[in-house]
Amino acid sequence: NQEAFILNHNSHWFTFCRFGKKSDQWYNLNSMLSDSPKWIGPNFLSITISQAEAEGYSIFTILPTLPSEDLSAPQPGSLIE
Repeated sequence: NQEAFILNHNSHWFTFCRFGKKSDQWYNLNSMLSDSPKWIGPNFLSITISQAEAEGYSIFTILPTLPSEDLSAPQPGSLIE
């Protein structure tokens, strides 16, 4: 169910993000790679996340959310009390 993973280590942030309808279409959006973004498969993603965790990376998981029933924008001034 994950949509993305955000990893951080020593002030370096990078993301693995899923794009497209197929669940195995993940991209490594690490700006330190010369060929970024780079497509990766689910097995490589799993291995990389496990290795990053073992190396002390902070790993944040982004989950999908369902839109609320009311998708209309608030009216100007309606949020002011």
